[in-house]
Amino acid sequence: MRDDGKCKKNYPREWSEETTQHSNGHPIYRRRNDGRYVTKSGRDLDNRWVVPYNRYLLKYNAHINVEICTTVKSVKYLYKYIHKGYDACTVVIENSVDYDEIQSFVNARYVGSVEAAWRISEFEMHY
Repeated sequence: MRDDGKCKKNYPREWSEETTQHSNGHPIYRRRNDGRYVTKSGRDLDNRWVVPYNRYLLKYNAHINVEICTTVKSVKYLYKYIHKGYDACTVVIENSVDYDEIQSFVNARYVGSVEAAWRISEFEMHY
C-alpha cells in the first residue's frame, strides 16, 4: 500500500456496470456495487478489491491472475517469448598455447527451449 491508501496495482478499482476496454487496451471488468463486503485486518473490502480469477483454476490452490489479452502487443509478446533465442557470453583470458576452441564452445554452449524442441523433433538444423 502506498501512502495515499491505494496499492501499486491500482486497487481498489472503480465501480463498473459492464466490462469495457480502456484506451490502453486493458479491460475494465464489471464490478457491481451490491453492498456485500468482508472485513479483513480491520478493513472493509468489497467487489472493488477482487482480483480477476477463473473459478475452474481455483482447484490448483495458487494465485493465478486471469486477464483478457486482446491487443496486438500481447500477440507480439507471446510470439517473441516463444521464439526467443539464447543469451550466451564467453570470456577467456589465458596465456596457454594449448587452447582448445572446440572444447571451449562445448563448455559454454546453452540450448534454449526452442532449439531443444527442434532437436527432439529431429528437424533439420541447416540446409
